[in-house]
Amino acid sequence: MTQATATTLAAFVAATASLVALAVAMIRDRRTELRASRREGLRPHVDELATATWECVAVAVVIAAKANSDQKVTEWITRGRSASESLKRLRLPIRYTVPGLEGPIRTLSLIPDWAAHVRKDAARSTELSARATDLRKAIDACIIRVTIAGLPPRKRDVRRALKASAAALAVFGDGR
Repeated sequence: MTQATATTLAAFVAATASLVALAVAMIRDRRTELRASRREGLRPHVDELATATWECVAVAVVIAAKANSDQKVTEWITRGRSASESLKRLRLPIRYTVPGLEGPIRTLSLIPDWAAHVRKDAARSTELSARATDLRKAIDACIIRVTIAGLPPRKRDVRRALKASAAALAVFGDGR
């Protein structure tokens, strides 16, 4: 091999390596940009979303705890409706940031009204509050992944949220 061929070959290897490095950097930058975009899409809503999900479940738990007593729950029902309205308002703006959670968030927003409806049945009320807690935990897992890692929710977490949503709906049934 002549010196000219060796120089040409070395230049070719160096050019190829720099093109590969450029491609890797572009892919990394794109992924970083997507993560930041997901985080920023959810960031303005995280505090309100967290508060509303916790309040919806808290209302269901309190109503279930007061199911057998004669204590008034109208104040809790009002708080539940406020939390429900917050979730309903947030559901649409975040649907592209956390795909697949629109239905479970909608179900969670209905939990306070369902809890108020079944409050005279202690067993159903307790079961509904347990299912609501499971649903909130599943939604939280998806939201945390988007907020912390900037990654879309895992499919298994979305399936878990959908399953928990169906379980809560099954407890409420047809509303009787």
